[in-house]
Amino acid sequence: MLGLAAVPSILMFFGGITLPESPRYLVRKGQENEALAVLTKLQDNSEAAKDELADIKLQASMANGGFKELFGLMARPVLAMAMGLAIFQQVMGCNTVLYYAPNHLY
Repeated sequence: MLGLAAVPSILMFFGGITLPESPRYLVRKGQENEALAVLTKLQDNSEAAKDELADIKLQASMANGGFKELFGLMARPVLAMAMGLAIFQQVMGCNTVLYYAPNHLY
């Protein structure tokens, strides 16, 4: 069972090696020419790639959030709900049923 599950992950690993870097990553590292080259490969025309590169540069120049915003007043209800659902799922025990169900079907 585990051996067959490894086959798609091995294919994904070797497929991931051939992928180009993300244009957003390249813009953040200051490699805008390489980012434009990647976008040109993905887009049908170079004008659309240039427009998207301009959008990426605008987003990269914006300030990033941190822990202060994660635990701020705006995110607190969502964070509490997500943590509550995770705790409820563990306490309820559905993970145990889902993990061991395939072993008892034969």
